[in-house]
Amino acid sequence: MAIRQLKDIDQAERLLIVRRKKRMGQMQQRAQQNSQMQAQMNQQTAQAASQGKMQEIQMQSQAKIAEIQADAQAKAQLLQLEYQLKGQIEGAKSQSQMGMKEQDMEFR
Repeated sequence: MAIRQLKDIDQAERLLIVRRKKRMGQMQQRAQQNSQMQAQMNQQTAQAASQGKMQEIQMQSQAKIAEIQADAQAKAQLLQLEYQLKGQIEGAKSQSQMGMKEQDMEFR
């Protein structure tokens, strides 16, 4: 209904007041929706950042665990190699001592 077509001024004012209230309500509703959307976007952004940080921490932990495992494996290999070398040295010593005893026996 066009306000200009109304002949009663009071009726036109009431219509303007109703339209104004309706427009204000719509504006408030839009502002509230925008505020909710912004809050939701902020929450999603914070959640994504938190997940990224957790993934980074998890990756660092996994890298540290892998480093510790590799270090332990290297130490175990070194100990095994050392044991083998000591065994070979002891074997060589005993053979050398037996050979010296045999030479000593032959010499006498």
